[in-house]
Amino acid sequence: MFRPKTIIDWLEWFGTFTGVGGALIISSNIGYVGQAYIIFGVSSVCYMIFAWTFKRWPLFIMNCIFVLINTWGVWRWLIEPIIKNNGISQ
Repeated sequence: MFRPKTIIDWLEWFGTFTGVGGALIISSNIGYVGQAYIIFGVSSVCYMIFAWTFKRWPLFIMNCIFVLINTWGVWRWLIEPIIKNNGISQ
């Protein structure tokens, strides 16, 4: 049976599970889209570290872009509504 041996192995598997978890949350339409973007962000950071370690530059670049997209999702779903509801925005 396969067992992760190094921290990079753990990061790869954790990135996989958090990516799947984020997708399940969004596709289930249960109202936690902003939190799913945080989980996707964690997944992307795990894969960035993995890709950097093994010099997998296309995977690294893709996950850098995913981090930006996930940050935008967190902003739109979690932060922006708080700003609008507190009257901070004009």
